[in-house]
Amino acid sequence: MFDYENALAPFTVTVVTGGSSGIGKAFISQIAEANPRMFICNLSRRAPEGLSPEVRARLLHVPCDLGKPELRQKAAGEAIGFIRQHHYRSKTLLINNSGFGSYGYFSSAELAYAA
Repeated sequence: MFDYENALAPFTVTVVTGGSSGIGKAFISQIAEANPRMFICNLSRRAPEGLSPEVRARLLHVPCDLGKPELRQKAAGEAIGFIRQHHYRSKTLLINNSGFGSYGYFSSAELAYAA
C-alpha cells in the first residue's frame, strides 16, 4: 500500500483547481486526511460542501472562473498570498484538476477553448 502520509510530508500547502465537487473535492478530502497539517487553497467556481470543520479550518476557497483571464490574475494573487502565509519554507503541491470534457478528432476540436 502506498504511504501517502510520507509522500505528502514535504508539502505544507496544496493548491487545487476545480475542487468544488467530484474528483477535485475527493483530492481535498484525501490530502487533508493524509496530512492533517496541510493547508489547502481551492480555486473553483463554488466552494466544496460537506467537508469536516477541521478541513474547512485549513481551506481557503477562492471563487473564480479560471476560463476568464481577469479572474485568473486575481485568483493567482490570493493563492500566492495564502501560500506565503502558510508555506514554512517547504514545497507547494499543485493539483490542476480544472477543465472541461470534450471528445472527437483533435483536428476538428474547438480552438477557442485552448486560450
